[in-house]
Amino acid sequence: MNILKKIKSNVWGILVITLLSIILVIALNTPAFTNVWANTVVDSTFYIPKRNNIHFDGNTILREACFGATYYDTQEKALILHRDLTTPLNDNSSYKNPPENSIEPIIEAKPDGMFPIIECDLSTDNILQLNNTTALSVNTQYLLGAEYDFELSSNSKEPLVLILHTHATECYSREGSTYYDPLGNTRSTDDDVNMVAVGKTIAEKLNEYGITTLHCTLQHDADSYRDAYSKSADTIKKYLTAYPSIKYVFDIHRDAVMYDDSSKAKAVCKIGDNNAAQIMILAGTDAGGADFPHWKKNLSLALKITDKIEKNHPGIMRSVSLRGASYNQQYTDGSLLIEIGTDGNTLSEAKRSGEIFAESFAKLIKEE
Repeated sequence: MNILKKIKSNVWGILVITLLSIILVIALNTPAFTNVWANTVVDSTFYIPKRNNIHFDGNTILREACFGATYYDTQEKALILHRDLTTPLNDNSSYKNPPENSIEPIIEAKPDGMFPIIECDLSTDNILQLNNTTALSVNTQYLLGAEYDFELSSNSKEPLVLILHTHATECYSREGSTYYDPLGNTRSTDDDVNMVAVGKTIAEKLNEYGITTLHCTLQHDADSYRDAYSKSADTIKKYLTAYPSIKYVFDIHRDAVMYDDSSKAKAVCKIGDNNAAQIMILAGTDAGGADFPHWKKNLSLALKITDKIEKNHPGIMRSVSLRGASYNQQYTDGSLLIEIGTDGNTLSEAKRSGEIFAESFAKLIKEE
């Protein structure tokens, strides 16, 4: 009898495993499921604290993905540049130890408990050099020259561009600040100072250039930072349904870059007599499992925009960042995530770069 029970138990076990396998195969071939799974991958590769060493332009960069709900309350996402210190941070002596190739900062005595904000140059000599965090091999020269099939009709009044903000509450440092408080807040729900203000600048400029642009000011991250991408995905789909003429979706963010001594990096270049925040375009892929077969078209656009802006304003562009997650870019061939400056930059520097982005993008699609 015991033998019969064991046989029956094994048979039931095999049947259950077989049934689960069939369900899994069906689910993996269902786009709705794969999109959910892709969001889970984003959570594991983008939100949960982890560290990946990246060698970029002669520097060792430590990418910290720390966006989880309570974890993010006390930590900010950051690219961390490693360098040696010659000046201790716990004294009141003048701090002048910029990284190689940086713009020399003018910094007075360090206030107690504060850390320096150091102007630096995160651009690269080779604009086609990707900051590639995936195992994908990409021919950037080919993609830069590839024909892009989006055309702008000068007579069209239908919306062509959507500007939105998955992380709308990201904000910048105070004007003129050379130090920051590590306990201070780098997020704000005030749309006059956060990413919505930068998006407004871009949208207004694009409309001035005759490119009908819509600007979504929803703060997708105000209630839950972790759920922000799923919320912005819903927003994108609603806009595309209401306005099928939309070809370009730009998710406007700002980056965060720190040195391993807790100094905050302010990525700038000189445009005329003024500082402008350096810009980085982030292009997603299907490496993380998203249903995103046309990601190379989006990357092609990222390279074309980067090349156009860099030719017009040398030194303002950082390398395109190629990532494994899709970042909601699978909904149009013209969807990209744009990082304008870092939290060490100021709002005025970011707005200046927003205008530059809008100008160069308009010239690109108008073939000027």
